[in-house]
Amino acid sequence: MTALILLVLLVTAVGIPLISLWLDRRFERNLEAGNADARLMSYKDVMIFLWSMTAIVLAGLFVSNIPFAAIGLHFSFSQSVLIGLGVTVILLVVMVMQHLHLLKSPEAMADVEATFTGSEGIRRFMPRNETEYNRFNLVSITAGITEEIIFRGYIIWALSLVMPIWVAAVLSLVSFVAAHAY
Repeated sequence: MTALILLVLLVTAVGIPLISLWLDRRFERNLEAGNADARLMSYKDVMIFLWSMTAIVLAGLFVSNIPFAAIGLHFSFSQSVLIGLGVTVILLVVMVMQHLHLLKSPEAMADVEATFTGSEGIRRFMPRNETEYNRFNLVSITAGITEEIIFRGYIIWALSLVMPIWVAAVLSLVSFVAAHAY
């Protein structure tokens, strides 16, 4: 493992949880101060932070002449890809059907809202209006892409250079959970 790979590993595996905690505390202070744009600011901060961390990971690989395929960023057309696409389409259809059901059933919608509003940690972060909702959707897409690259790709790959892959996966999971422990 080169010094650069190790540095990027430390920045991602340790830095992301610490910076996430700091961003959450800043969000809390903005909420307590009555800042009407606290959620929008937090959503923006999270997106900038996650894309920046992803850029650092990809730049570290590029500078080290390590192919992006090492962390799973490649496409190969195979039977397993077709199966994965098929399962994805089926799950999307199910999700759309559930969404349509929620739109037609106020009782079901109330149950879902009660689930999300039952936790103060979740409730304070959830969007309150259309503008926040639209930005929150971008946060969700950002997190889905960047966290996969960082936690399931880079951290597991880098740690697996010096330990069994299952230990690397567990340590990546610990880092991921710590980053979301706000």
